[in-house]
Amino acid sequence: MTTGAGMTSPFFFYGTLRDADVRRLVLGYEIAPAALSPAWLSGFTVRHARGASYPILVAKRGSRAPGLLAAGLSRHDARLLDRFEGTGYRRVARTVASDNGAEVTAQVYLPRPVMRADERPWRFEQWLQRDKAAFLRRAAAAMADG
Repeated sequence: MTTGAGMTSPFFFYGTLRDADVRRLVLGYEIAPAALSPAWLSGFTVRHARGASYPILVAKRGSRAPGLLAAGLSRHDARLLDRFEGTGYRRVARTVASDNGAEVTAQVYLPRPVMRADERPWRFEQWLQRDKAAFLRRAAAAMADG
């Protein structure tokens, strides 16, 4: 989904891409703070992917998943994000609520049926403290392998 001039519609990041270091590793640059804003995806909760430190979205009525809305990304950025997310996820358009309450159509990575969730909720703050360092090492190696 593009918006013209090579730019895409916003992305909604609910997991590891909420972290600036992960975004920098994937995109090769830091997204300007003005292009990032808190947002929520209704009808989903964030769980651990089975056996992993990263999350997946699970449909759950009455829930809402917290995340970041990232605007101004290019088609090239979208390809880099697709590569990072891999074959376990598919990029789809969903309506998210921005911090000011406005509804925005954003690109979201939903898990494919082969992905399974643990019952454990995934919490960004816990991931930062417990899993980020090891995740960055694994992600850097995977991105280098192409």
